[in-house]
Amino acid sequence: MILTVVLGIGATLAEGIGISLFIPFLQGISGNAFAGGQNNRIVVFLVNLFGNDLTDRLGIIATCIFLALVVKALLNYFSDLSYSLLEARIGHEIRVELHERLLDADFGLLERTRDERLFNTLVTESWKTIKAVTLVVYLMIAVATMIIFSALLLMISWRLTILVAVCMIAISLFVRLLRKRVELLGRVATWSNLRLTGRMIEALSGMETIRSYGMESFANDRFTSASKRVSDSFLRLSLLSGLVGPIYEVLTAGLLVVLLVVSFHNEANIPAILVFIFILHRLQPRIKSIDGTWLAMESMKAPVNEVLWLLDQSPDGTDAGGQRSFTGLSDAIEFRNVSFAYDRTAAPALADVNVRIPRGTTTALVGPSGSGKSTFVKLILRLYEPQAGSILADGHNLNEYDIVQWKAKIAVVNQDPYLFNASAFDNITFGLPGADAGTVEAAARKADAHDFIRGLPRGYRTNVGDDGGLLSGGQKQRISMARALIRQPDILILDEATNALDSISEDAIQRALEALPGQCTRIVIAHRLSTIESADQILVLDKGRVVEAGSFRTLLEMRGLFADLHRRQRQGEHAFD
Repeated sequence: MILTVVLGIGATLAEGIGISLFIPFLQGISGNAFAGGQNNRIVVFLVNLFGNDLTDRLGIIATCIFLALVVKALLNYFSDLSYSLLEARIGHEIRVELHERLLDADFGLLERTRDERLFNTLVTESWKTIKAVTLVVYLMIAVATMIIFSALLLMISWRLTILVAVCMIAISLFVRLLRKRVELLGRVATWSNLRLTGRMIEALSGMETIRSYGMESFANDRFTSASKRVSDSFLRLSLLSGLVGPIYEVLTAGLLVVLLVVSFHNEANIPAILVFIFILHRLQPRIKSIDGTWLAMESMKAPVNEVLWLLDQSPDGTDAGGQRSFTGLSDAIEFRNVSFAYDRTAAPALADVNVRIPRGTTTALVGPSGSGKSTFVKLILRLYEPQAGSILADGHNLNEYDIVQWKAKIAVVNQDPYLFNASAFDNITFGLPGADAGTVEAAARKADAHDFIRGLPRGYRTNVGDDGGLLSGGQKQRISMARALIRQPDILILDEATNALDSISEDAIQRALEALPGQCTRIVIAHRLSTIESADQILVLDKGRVVEAGSFRTLLEMRGLFADLHRRQRQGEHAFD
């Protein structure tokens, strides 16, 4: 940044020197060297430098002018190059910092924030912020240029300079009246763009639903309306910002005409006044650019605030203080009086939970929707921290363990798994980066995925599309299961991981799960009770509390909530999500 500014100022100095040398050059050509120039500081300086008889030294002056312009051109080139490098580096660092903040920000913030806001901040507003940062550098160079050229004007004629300054200040004050309006339009444009981004994400994510319901026209009308608001907002912003140029051109043109008239009434100083006008002509775009840049920065306040909002988010703190090494579960996971609420003013998602999950056992979580099953798992995954009580692993609080080592021993298969827009091979090795083809194939066989993957156009190298859009639901779950099994996890979390599978695939995966090493601890969120008959313990949750616990048969004999849910499910009622 400093280099860019220094090079820009150097180019301005070189240009100023070159322009100043036109005064003795023009005077030498006119044969009136130094006429009326006794009080001109530039003339006095040049007299001392070249001597009195400048007419004989026009070649030297012309050469100096040419060299000054060459130096100015070179410095401008390197300044522009440095500016481009600066813009690229700042852009890279801002994008990386935003992405890192998304990865370590409080998970609750990410769940509460609309996807379109995060997407718009990362993709759109970050670019505007990059531009705003580089505009600061441009503004510094423009201000330095204005100072240098103003100093030259003062040296030529301080009276004319003061007159010009008063006029230019009046023009600038008039333009600044537009700032508030531009800032308001900038906020409106940002909001409109956010709505449009939301419609884009909605169209892509909900395409199947839109087309299945025949709502293409409705969806297109909403998108068209959002797009029209964006176009109108940015059009008004452009029209208002565009007034700056014409205002400056008209008013400064009138000022230049006045100065030309003055110059013809003082023939002795015509060369100096002509150079004065030329410098003023060169200065005028800089002043205009300063106001234009300032207005542009005003319009970018809203995007910059969006980026700062995300950058200012504190890390979630789940890895704070975790220094203890974790190589695997040797005893049990324990919940001791654990409570957690997503909103401290609402009912708790978990309340005073006391549970022990021994190593190598299968624990099933059942209960109505909103009973706390997903929250239970999120706390184990350390996506959230308990607000009361503690979660222990082998007698030590989870936050004592290194979070990377803890998560390295866990694998998760969700009810609706997410697949990356990459090959089947890459999606499986996401569970174990660097795994070789043999290991990947072995995991795919265990998950009953090898045969269908081999039948894809490019086998394991076939791209599965965004979120596995080119695969069926059952194929997605089998790849997700392979991704988990290749990890050979110490703790395996299954969220109804076989709900989209046919009976043959489900049997194959059940056998693969049973064949996992005996030390693997399984935690299953169950919606179909038939899948958890062999679980070592079943925890029945209701309104955030563990209301029943025991084996499948024991819970049926208790004739409580579990037995009621089991009866309703057998009757075909949808008691679960």
